[in-house]
Amino acid sequence: MKNRFFKGIVLMGAIFSFLAASAQLTVVESGQIQVGTLQQTSSGASVSSPLVDIPVDGNARMVVLGTGSNNRNGRISFGDSDHVLIGEDKGDNILALKGDNGLNFRMGSTTYFQVYKTVTLPITTRAAFSCAVYADAFNTSSDLRLKTDVRPLGDRWNLLSDVSTISYRLLPRPISEVAEVEDTDSMAQPEPAMPDSRTRYGFAAQEIRDIFPDLVTEDEEGFLSIDYLGFIPLLVDAYKNLAARNEELENKIDSLLKPVQRMAGADGIVDESVILSQNRPNPFTERTVIDLTIATDITTASLYIYDMQGTQVMCLPVEGRGKTSVAIDGSRLSAGMYLYTLIVDGKELATKRMILTE
Repeated sequence: MKNRFFKGIVLMGAIFSFLAASAQLTVVESGQIQVGTLQQTSSGASVSSPLVDIPVDGNARMVVLGTGSNNRNGRISFGDSDHVLIGEDKGDNILALKGDNGLNFRMGSTTYFQVYKTVTLPITTRAAFSCAVYADAFNTSSDLRLKTDVRPLGDRWNLLSDVSTISYRLLPRPISEVAEVEDTDSMAQPEPAMPDSRTRYGFAAQEIRDIFPDLVTEDEEGFLSIDYLGFIPLLVDAYKNLAARNEELENKIDSLLKPVQRMAGADGIVDESVILSQNRPNPFTERTVIDLTIATDITTASLYIYDMQGTQVMCLPVEGRGKTSVAIDGSRLSAGMYLYTLIVDGKELATKRMILTE
């Protein structure tokens, strides 16, 4: 029994002596374990045996040392060769994570983040998050020097009227086969991350693919994704075109109003006996009121409502005299811009415009 004990002690001593001599594993006085071979002391002298005078992380219980100069490029490799490893990137104090076919971050048995090569051609690298991602800024590469076949969008913005907006809640996304692993004692089969249950707003990718196919991509499992940022140029074009159209209509309205304004004055006052006020509220959705002042010696007074094509859509007699008002029921009109004109004893005296919204 004693012989076995002493043989064990001798064997252990031989192992530690070998480790120290080969400079692969060192236990220093503090109990810290250092793995690797130091090639240079802090003073710069080249050596071939492990030394502890090169500064290392004193707080770590184990330090993986590099084999190059100045203790750089230490790494831990898993499996065969260097297909999967953790290490220091070129000694620049940058953590390097390498997986030839991708990375998979899990908490418990749930996968939240994957970077992997797609199996479809052409082979591309994808990053997939199964959780909300927050950032202070997000910049998309857009330098003109990195673009080719640059063309104007033309009238594609007109297709926005065909897009349906929806509200929805997310379901868990099935785990990609790329990320699946076989059951072992150390690693359970991954589960899809459960999204939060809040209501979201957006589009249906299947519909967008029919309207703007360039804004939809399909992964190797057949799921569709939308490039929401790609809608921004379309919306900018739509705004510019609608602004130009609005300016054109404004100019037409001004040209229609000028003769009446010269007659009645810009404020709608013909004289103190006839006043046409702006409707309130304006714009309106259900009901609006127009205040008027009609002299008592006026025989007939009426408000005529015209659409922007000049078609008369309504005529409202003004029965009251003095300070009075006329109410307009929005349900009798379609949403849009209208002109209302006060005609007194057969004469057109003042015109203003109003807007009805949906």
